[in-house]
Amino acid sequence: MAATSPYLVAGSFTKVAPHHTSVEALWDIKWRKPCSMGIYPFVDGHVEDFDRRRLTEPYDPDTFAAAFFPIAKELEEKAAQAETTGDVKIASQLYLRVAALYRIARFPIARSSKTSEAWTLGKAAYMKASLYLDPINTELTIPHNHSDASAGDGNIIHAYLRLPPHASAIEKVPVVIFICGLDAYRTDHTSRTSEHIRRGFACLSIEIPGTGDCPAAKDDPTMVKYS
Repeated sequence: MAATSPYLVAGSFTKVAPHHTSVEALWDIKWRKPCSMGIYPFVDGHVEDFDRRRLTEPYDPDTFAAAFFPIAKELEEKAAQAETTGDVKIASQLYLRVAALYRIARFPIARSSKTSEAWTLGKAAYMKASLYLDPINTELTIPHNHSDASAGDGNIIHAYLRLPPHASAIEKVPVVIFICGLDAYRTDHTSRTSEHIRRGFACLSIEIPGTGDCPAAKDDPTMVKYS
């Protein structure tokens, strides 16, 4: 009987790649370049913001998240100053950078006290930036009419909506629905929604159960949020 060949991936399980040695190595070798290019999950961020803080190992999510807070707060103060002087373009860019820092602070999911705080602060910063996006990003609260409180459902669906400038009750436009899941929340799609809007689509961003602020119970298989 002929010998069987090993699976191609089998040998990889025991290899230690250079970027596996520490989270700093992971940043330098794997993460820094996509961050500098604005690739997800670093959308809206600036690489120098992430270069400035000292990464910690991610085994304690609160400790990992806390490293991002001082720089985020510093940038938010600068954004507020820019608003005061009327430089709303700079303010918007700074608020988006703040939201990006808080995104990585809670990444991949909000799973502890500090990562949940990062999610809350990131949403607030993103909505401040949203006022100055072109077109603006509007927060919607939609009644969850199919919610089942006994299953643990909430009664509000939180969503973001961006409309192309020509959209109106008379001139209707098609809608792209961004169904955000896993590690991607509704604050993470500025560039994607901008590209669709440029092509004449409206964009509605919502989240699946277990993600962001989705009101549906995480463990309810009968969830009918999108009915």
